[in-house]
Amino acid sequence: VKSATQPCTKKSHKPGASRSAEASSAARKRKGSSSSSSSAVSESEQTRKALQRARQQEALALRAEGKEYTPTKRQRKRKPKERRKWDERAASKLQAKRELGKKLRKEKKGAPEVVVVPIFWKGQAGQRGKVLTVCADVQRMLAEAGKRVEVDAGHKYTPGQKFAHWEHRGTMLRVEVGPRESERGCCTVARTFTPGEPAHRVEQVQVEAEGLVAELERLAALKEEEGDAAA
Repeated sequence: VKSATQPCTKKSHKPGASRSAEASSAARKRKGSSSSSSSAVSESEQTRKALQRARQQEALALRAEGKEYTPTKRQRKRKPKERRKWDERAASKLQAKRELGKKLRKEKKGAPEVVVVPIFWKGQAGQRGKVLTVCADVQRMLAEAGKRVEVDAGHKYTPGQKFAHWEHRGTMLRVEVGPRESERGCCTVARTFTPGEPAHRVEQVQVEAEGLVAELERLAALKEEEGDAAA
């Protein structure tokens, strides 16, 4: 029978030993991963150096032949997403601006030389008929004289809005026909030098082919300084 004072021969469990074993195994794993990554980096570095040596040999061979070596351009770094969006918006705005400019130039190129604007009160059917009849006579006379002419008989806009519309489209000559002028057989001829600015007007011009065309040609040849002095 063993005595109570005899020490126990059974080995006790030591937690520190297991932790050290785990740490050593983790260190071995890290070492293995680092060695593999270093090998991968070294392979990429070797590829880069090989390509660089090949380019160097190519440049030396071309220079020996008396030719000039032009290196290939490096691929540019891609811009950030926000910057790319901003560039796309700017490009679309610029394209829209160019399209608008082309459209305006095309409209000005195809705009008439003279526009005839009838002026009458709304709801006055008889007045409107007389004014439009005189406008049709003016259009016929100017067309026979070789002028590009158009009658703006719409009732959606006021005469002032029509004046501004045609001035911005490049038509600086116009003929105005009102109720009293239609009764007297005359009209008002106007020439604008700057869109939106007051026009140089000549009133009581008889609706006759020779006199009307001559007055329009005189106003077309009129310079801005002369128009201001006459006004």
